[in-house]
Amino acid sequence: MTVTDGCESTPIVFTTDIYVAPLPVPSVNLLNPNQCEPAVFEIVNTTSNSLYTYWLVNGSQEFVNQNTSVTWDMYAGSYDLQLIVTSTDGCIDSTTFNGLLHVDPVPIANFGWPSNPVLMFNTEVNFTNLSFNGFTY
Repeated sequence: MTVTDGCESTPIVFTTDIYVAPLPVPSVNLLNPNQCEPAVFEIVNTTSNSLYTYWLVNGSQEFVNQNTSVTWDMYAGSYDLQLIVTSTDGCIDSTTFNGLLHVDPVPIANFGWPSNPVLMFNTEVNFTNLSFNGFTY
């Protein structure tokens, strides 16, 4: 660095090291990212050297300066998580984890059968699966 006053004075020269701190890389740990409704997620900030955090879940749930955040009840759908981190060096960065949280709807078990009565010589009954959001039966 050279300092000069714009006049005819001899410029002064300084030499120094400049430290440029790295940006934090926001990261989280989520034990169970897929749940059935109503789902409550526990999300842990795993960012190195984080001093301050701001969480935004699905654009509506905000958590400020918490290393572990627990969401409110969430219902069927996929939800985004944004994490903004300020490092101990004062650097700020953010990441949006798109669709990180996934909530499956509660299945509804149901079946139907014909209105014909079961008789001694006609004992076969065929059931109709009327379940909703089921995967195994």
